[in-house]
Amino acid sequence: MLDFYPVHIYYPLEEAEKKYREGALKQTETHLLDFVERHLEEIVDIANEDGEPNDEEILNAVKGEILARGSIQPAAELADMIKEIHKEIWYKGEAANRSQNPRDIAEQWQAEYAVKWREARLFEIFVVLEHCASAILAKFNGVRQ
Repeated sequence: MLDFYPVHIYYPLEEAEKKYREGALKQTETHLLDFVERHLEEIVDIANEDGEPNDEEILNAVKGEILARGSIQPAAELADMIKEIHKEIWYKGEAANRSQNPRDIAEQWQAEYAVKWREARLFEIFVVLEHCASAILAKFNGVRQ
């Protein structure tokens, strides 16, 4: 089974599972199911390369498509990243009790956290994928080779 785990940060599976149970990844689930729907044909083509795919091969094709694209909903993920940068700008402004250049803070955040943040998002997507595998597989009924 194709898996993903962040290289640049420590993100325990238990923490991601907790976020899922608490509903904090509900939007990610919605975006994932929409992603599968939008890319159904490409995923089917990948899964069918070696003949009639089983469920694991279909899920691996979904995971491969996610990894190849790097995102399931680029606009929403970019908006979330911008929110994180704005939080950092606010926090640094409060902590320093002086005004730092917001552009410098944004560039520092990108240099220090962007890769880690992206990896954490991909990891959460893979956790959600495991939880909604049956819903994903249901989308492929009738479109398999």
